[in-house]
Amino acid sequence: MSHKDYTIESAKACIIRNGGQVKGEVIIIKSPGIKVRGAIDFLTRYKGYRIG
Repeated sequence: MSHKDYTIESAKACIIRNGGQVKGEVIIIKSPGIKVRGAIDFLTRYKGYRIG
């Protein structure tokens, strides 16, 4: 599944399952300490980060 196949909601679910936090449209990933606005931003900018 490519990053384009994720909806915002499924992306948020994956991020939360993998130890991230989603508050509104701000996503915080605990491990690398990444903070981005919007699930789609996250998926397009951090394709190397493994989710799902």
